[in-house]
Amino acid sequence: MSLGIYPVFHPPVSDASFDSHGEDLAMEFEALDELAEEYEIPALSSFGDTREIPEDFEGGPDELDELLGPCEEWFDCSQGIAAFESLARVILQNPDAAEALETPEAVADDLMALVEVLKIAKAQGAQFRLEMS
Repeated sequence: MSLGIYPVFHPPVSDASFDSHGEDLAMEFEALDELAEEYEIPALSSFGDTREIPEDFEGGPDELDELLGPCEEWFDCSQGIAAFESLARVILQNPDAAEALETPEAVADDLMALVEVLKIAKAQGAQFRLEMS
């Protein structure tokens, strides 16, 4: 099983199913954040758990929650929709941006899948954050 990035909703949204494992997003995570910075788009990392991890911490997510308490940070779906649409557009329309990624089409597809699921969550008044596992 490989690492993936996926959305989590608050409150939960039962019919907001992310149609991807988010593996391409996880694989390209650093490159995507660099592209986002270059094109002045909010980065994927800005929609995740932004708690500061202690330097000597070596545990997993559950152990981090035990140490710091659960992550309670949630984001507006509209902000995610705008950011992920913009990033997908940059990848699909700019050859230099596409070249920065190993799988640009798959990443753009995952970003647009995020957009679609965030639209469903937004309609139900939910907030979101991205998680990686």
